[in-house]
Amino acid sequence: MEQCFPENALTEEEANDVAFHSFPDSMSMELQIRSSVRDSTFFFRIRRSTPRSTANGPIAGGPDDEHRGSPYTASNFLYGFVFCRQRSDERLKRGGEQKSVAVLSSMPYSSVLSPLSQHAGPLYFNKGPSALRQVYEEVQQWDPPAPGLRGMVPVGSMPIPAQVPASCTLPAAPPWPEDATHPLAPLPSVRQANGVDTTQGSFYEVDVWLPLEAVMEKCWVLWELIVLAQPLMVIAPSPGACSAAVAALISLITPLPYAADFRPYFTIHDSVFLQLSAQELPSNSNSLPRLLGVTNLYFLKALPGWPNVLSTGARPQAVSGQMPANGSASQSAAEASAQPQKGSRLQRLNAAVKKRSAGTQILLSEHVQALWHSYKPLTRPDRSLLDRLLHPHASDPPARRARAAAANSAALRHHFGELTSAFLQPFTAFWQPTGPPPGNGPVPVQGAPHLPAFSHTEFLESLAQQTLPSILTERFGNQGTVIAFYKRFLESPNFAAWFERQREAAWAWQESEWAAAAAVRGEGADLSGLDEVQIVEAFFELEHTLESTLAAVQQPNASAQAIARVAALKRGLGSVYEAMPRDLQQTMLSSPARAALLQSLSVQADFEKRVNPNDQAQMSLLEEMRAHVKKLEEIRKNEDPRLSFATPEFKEAQRTFTEHFKRNFDRPVEWGMIKDYPWSTPQLRKLDVPVTVDGKPWPLDASGKPILKDVAAS
Repeated sequence: MEQCFPENALTEEEANDVAFHSFPDSMSMELQIRSSVRDSTFFFRIRRSTPRSTANGPIAGGPDDEHRGSPYTASNFLYGFVFCRQRSDERLKRGGEQKSVAVLSSMPYSSVLSPLSQHAGPLYFNKGPSALRQVYEEVQQWDPPAPGLRGMVPVGSMPIPAQVPASCTLPAAPPWPEDATHPLAPLPSVRQANGVDTTQGSFYEVDVWLPLEAVMEKCWVLWELIVLAQPLMVIAPSPGACSAAVAALISLITPLPYAADFRPYFTIHDSVFLQLSAQELPSNSNSLPRLLGVTNLYFLKALPGWPNVLSTGARPQAVSGQMPANGSASQSAAEASAQPQKGSRLQRLNAAVKKRSAGTQILLSEHVQALWHSYKPLTRPDRSLLDRLLHPHASDPPARRARAAAANSAALRHHFGELTSAFLQPFTAFWQPTGPPPGNGPVPVQGAPHLPAFSHTEFLESLAQQTLPSILTERFGNQGTVIAFYKRFLESPNFAAWFERQREAAWAWQESEWAAAAAVRGEGADLSGLDEVQIVEAFFELEHTLESTLAAVQQPNASAQAIARVAALKRGLGSVYEAMPRDLQQTMLSSPARAALLQSLSVQADFEKRVNPNDQAQMSLLEEMRAHVKKLEEIRKNEDPRLSFATPEFKEAQRTFTEHFKRNFDRPVEWGMIKDYPWSTPQLRKLDVPVTVDGKPWPLDASGKPILKDVAAS
């Protein structure tokens, strides 16, 4: 890497990864004519060696440190949008050279960053390295991106459209922003070439038609594979073709974000390749990439067990002179697709059957566009949509073919957007937030109600009682097949990340609205219309909320809003306690910890002031309260304050105990529940050979006794 702006933005490992992914490998170089120049554009995605947030600029946009490691941590990955120039010259030592300019970002804003790389690349080759610094300084002046807003950003004399999708639709979506709108509010839309508005999601601007034209009837199978994040390898002749195909596939599932790891352009130099070449397939138990875009056919030999393979794109023709920067992948594919197929229909059918039976190994001898999959699909193609698609002729001018491709892409994106939205619709009931009660009275101090609980089993059972959208039953055939696909989806990483984020978004919006209302109207314990059972439930709810809020207040950076909320919760808890009948109050005092809590709320002091000395029941309750408090004080007299459940010391001790417990305290397992036969009742017996908690043989010494190690030392 010759230069990087800003300096030291990458580690040495990241710089090497960027360099290896910024050039086409030897299998995709098609410089067959000497003294020729070839420009190409593509993008890649690599894992960062040290996930972190950075300053503003092209390599920016990551979340705070507290979100590292979550499924939404965008800064764990780095996107590179590349402009590559390959020049063949026999006067040079190696007969040619290749250089690339890459725009790096932690967010996949392809609609902005891809044109930026196509602008910065030629500037660098025409004016030298100083042009890159100038571009970087101009980008630093850009306003932060705002999803859905249309506008232009300047780079020199060239304006670039600055419209980015909503963050919740992006791969590895970042946490919900603090100023978020209602979680069920419509997402930003974009006007397609056919005049229809569709959700502005990931890679909304890419061409869907050209990468998938040859396998158009398999688009619904591909949609299932991407929704479920099934392993899929995309093979294409060039980095531009494979990265464009990966982007097109991800855009089909908008508004669902693709949560699994994906690599639009993957090379053997990536560190993950070692794991994959060991025949370890992606699964929910690892973080291996599930969607790969490759150009090197060696992957077919190195990963023979990959279950689903898509071959797309046309091999670019040899050129003389300079090709347009954005034409190496899509333009060649468009020209190839417009060529008439040779041979009779029967001959083409026989050739297709032969290629199908040969499997992916046929790609080692010739490039064909096809989909091989071991996945069993549940959907069926929409024939009416396929009939509406435009098919350009070989005699059509390039401009007409481009318009046909844009219209087809718009139709496909609209169809699959409706299909995905209809599929996700039944889940919305589980993150429907509740706003504060209307009126000008105090907001209930117990806060917003909990979101509805979610159970996989109950959800699947409820689907059988619902009338599902017609687009689902048309594509899946019947309601039972739809439910079968929902069951598959619930086990996918896309569901887990998306559902968790939507719930977090609903709860964050709910908390914000209730806090804003409480700031204006105040908080109080609204007990009107509640019976005894509901009052007790309100007490326990407030008690739980107060405990969690107190733990938050003990943190060094506790906000004034949290401290004020503790005071409001204490007042509310005292009010609920006073509203209870005396027998319930006595029951509440049976817990010494709760008695101390009520004492801290000045309940006892207030009660002593208002108690009637002539009321035997009130005096009995007061004496019981005093006795519980005194007993608790005796218990806590010699208590170590570090044993509090909220202290870091206790949490560390709890973590250490849990780790040792999982390892059986580093002792061998010598007894187990044994079954003589599969239908027998398990019986506790001593094992012939001691084993570890994983079932592996425990190491023994020369005398056959287990070798033990000190737990404290471990």
